[in-house]
Amino acid sequence: MTEIQKPDSGLLWFRPMPVRFFVDEKNKRRFHLQSATGHEAITTIPRCNSLPHRPTTIGNRWEACIHPEGRLYFRYQNFLTNAYLYDDDTLVDNMNLAVELIEQRLVRERQLHTDVPRNIEIVIHIIADEEQDSKDKLLCYYICDLDKREVLWLTEQEVEYLVDVEGHPVYDHEHLQYAYAMSFWIHIQMFPHERPSPPADQVLGELQKDLRYLAFDGEISKASTAHFRVMDVDYHQARKFVNEIQHEGNDFLSSHDMAIVAKLKGLLAYHHFHNYHQTKWVRLSAKSGVHEDLETMTQRSTTFKLLSWFFFATPAAYIKLLDEVWVDNAVNYRAWQQFISELQDDWVSSITPSTVLLTTNVGFLAIKSIDEGGDSAGQVLSYLSTFLTIGNIVACAILTRQLQPALDLGVDSAATYLEQRASGRLRVELLATILSVPTVMFVWSLIAFSAALLSVCVNRTSIPTTVLSALTVVLVIGLLVLVWSNRGRPPSGPPAPTPLPSKRSWISRFLHSLLWRPSLAAEKSTSTVDLKPNV
Repeated sequence: MTEIQKPDSGLLWFRPMPVRFFVDEKNKRRFHLQSATGHEAITTIPRCNSLPHRPTTIGNRWEACIHPEGRLYFRYQNFLTNAYLYDDDTLVDNMNLAVELIEQRLVRERQLHTDVPRNIEIVIHIIADEEQDSKDKLLCYYICDLDKREVLWLTEQEVEYLVDVEGHPVYDHEHLQYAYAMSFWIHIQMFPHERPSPPADQVLGELQKDLRYLAFDGEISKASTAHFRVMDVDYHQARKFVNEIQHEGNDFLSSHDMAIVAKLKGLLAYHHFHNYHQTKWVRLSAKSGVHEDLETMTQRSTTFKLLSWFFFATPAAYIKLLDEVWVDNAVNYRAWQQFISELQDDWVSSITPSTVLLTTNVGFLAIKSIDEGGDSAGQVLSYLSTFLTIGNIVACAILTRQLQPALDLGVDSAATYLEQRASGRLRVELLATILSVPTVMFVWSLIAFSAALLSVCVNRTSIPTTVLSALTVVLVIGLLVLVWSNRGRPPSGPPAPTPLPSKRSWISRFLHSLLWRPSLAAEKSTSTVDLKPNV
C-alpha cells in the first residue's frame, strides 16, 4: 500500500484488490428501511405529480447508471464505483480526490513504464481501515484493459488475486489467460453500460461458437466435459438467449444484453480454466482428473473393502458412480442428476416391500407356536428383521430429504453438497457407505427373516419337511450365486475370445457353457459407438 494524501481526516492509502472483493462489497451493501433516517416517506401525491426527481449527475461528475438487476452504480469518464453516492457529500468529495490521485499516479507510471494500457476502466471503492481506532481509509482499486480483456494492477500481486479456485495451480500463461478472462467478464457484468469495446459482433460470434460446440459435444458423448455444467441452464437454452440478442448498427449492446453476454462469457472462461485448455494437462473426458490418474483416484482403503463385502458390494458400486460425478471438485451435472434420481427412486420403491416385510414379521411373531416358544432362534431373528426393516424406512426418508435440495436447486447446490461430503478419499468412501445403508438394511432384514423361517422349518417340522426345505434353500442359494456371477466386469480391453475345447469331462464342459458369459459391459462396448473421437 502507498500513502497518497489526507482526505477529511486520517490517511488515504492505495490498496489493490481483486475483482471478487468488489463483487462481495456490492452484494453485502444493504440499506434497510428501518435505518432510513433523514428520509421522509411520501404520504400525499401532489398536483400533476410534481414530485422532485433526483439529479442524474452528482457533483457535476458522477453519472448514475441503472444495472438491469435494479441497483445503481456511478460512472465518471472511465472511473466506476458501486458506492452509493446520493446523500453523502463527504463520500463524493473523497471519490473526487481518489480520481485525481489515480490520474496523477497513472501519469507517473506511464512516464516510467511503457506497458500501462490506454483503453482502460478503473473501478474504485473507499472503505475504512480495519485497524482499531484508525481514522485511515483504503482506496481499493483495479484496472480493466478493454483491448486485451484483462484486469491488472500497478504493482505486483499474488496469483490468488485472479485464481480464487482451490486446487487449480497455474503453470502456463495461456492457462492464466482464462483467469484474466473470468475477472474481465465479471467486471463487464458488474458494469454493463454501453461501450464500444469489446465489439458486439466479435463477442456474439465467439459466444455462439462456444455454446454451439458444447451443446453438440454434450449430446453425442456422455464423457464430454460439457457435462461439467457451470450454470443451471443447459447450453441449448443458453444458445436461445444469445440468438435472441439484437444490436443496433452502432456496434453497441444494450446494458441488458451486455449483462447476459458477460455472464455467459465468464462462465465459459471458468469452464476453459477448470479443464486446463491450451495446456498439456487438458481434460478430454469428464471421467478423468487432471490432478491424478485413474488408478490413484480409485484406490480404496482396506476398511472400505472389508465393509463393502459386508454391505454386499453396494458401496463399491456407489463409489464408482461418485467418482464419475465428482471429479476435481467439480460436478458432472448430467451424471449427478441421473445418479440422484435413480437413487431416490430406488429408496422410494423399497419402502413398499419394506412395509410388506414389516407386516410379515409382525404376523410371524403373532403365530401362537412361535409366541409360546420363548426366546427361540426364529423369534430373535424375526425381531432383528423387524428392526432392520424399520431402519430401512427411516433411512430412506432422511436421505431423500437431504438430497432433494441438491437436486432441485441446481449446480451450485450439488457442488456444495458434494464438497461437504466427498472432498477426499475417506469422505467419498463414507458417503458411498451412507448411501448404501437403506439397501443393506433391507437385504439383511430379508436374510434375517429367511433365517427365522428356516429355523422354524428345521426345529419344528417333520423330517420330510425339513429335507424339502433344506433342498429348496440350497437351490435358492445356488440360483442367487448364478445371478451374482452374471454382474460382469468393466472391460479392460477387447472381449475375451471363446475358449478352445479341451479334454475335460462332460460335466466340466457343461458347467463352463452354462456359467461362462461375456460381461454385459463388454457386449455393450462392441455394439455401441461413441461419436466422440478418442484422442
